[in-house]
Amino acid sequence: MNELVVISPHHDDLGFSVPLLLSTWSKLGLSLKFITCFTYSNYAPNKIGLSSQEVTKIRQQEDQEFLLKLGSKHPQINLGLLDAPLRLKCSSDLTCKRKFNEVDLQEAIHLSLQLKDKIGMGSILAPLGLGNHIDHLIVLHACMLLSPDRSIIFYEDLPYAAEISFQEILNNVESIARKIKRPLKSILYKNTDAVKQKKQFANIYRSQITEKDLYNLVQYTRNLGGERIWTDSKTQENLKIIEK
Repeated sequence: MNELVVISPHHDDLGFSVPLLLSTWSKLGLSLKFITCFTYSNYAPNKIGLSSQEVTKIRQQEDQEFLLKLGSKHPQINLGLLDAPLRLKCSSDLTCKRKFNEVDLQEAIHLSLQLKDKIGMGSILAPLGLGNHIDHLIVLHACMLLSPDRSIIFYEDLPYAAEISFQEILNNVESIARKIKRPLKSILYKNTDAVKQKKQFANIYRSQITEKDLYNLVQYTRNLGGERIWTDSKTQENLKIIEK
């Protein structure tokens, strides 16, 4: 695997979902490139009353702190797309209740073209779209459109994954596997210090993390003993994962 392109819907998604894996891969010397899609935002539950410009700047700064904590310099691209509340002119609590429709599919197609121009033939790390946040679903569909030409790995979106059953996660994975026409297997990266490290990464996103979300993602990490990803057998063989 020459390069892994890590694709995130928003600035905080990687820090909540797979920071331990990314930290491990970074230390192993795997070439990582980060692309964040919906980066223009007014969502900051812990910073009420700020403008979109102010929120966007704060979230970018938090993401830079996250990348520094990974321990190595990696290229990052912010696409500058409007996140769902701004784009759809809706409240943030409706972003997970709206069904994926034709307009969203066209957004995904357009996003896939943007991504293709920036990732070359690199492998992809993409969200599963758990929780049905519309931005996550758009990124998922965009990445699936790119999957025939490259290896693809899926991560479990936190804290959303902690709010649904394993069967729901499995149903989601099986649906994706059918669409990309390749079976997906889970890989569990276990870490004896997973909970402590996860808290440290999540708390970087001070404008975003709520007590409820922190509790949920910590409990989920504790129950797993680490972080879980999904990919096909061939890609699995190429991954460098340290079991601790």
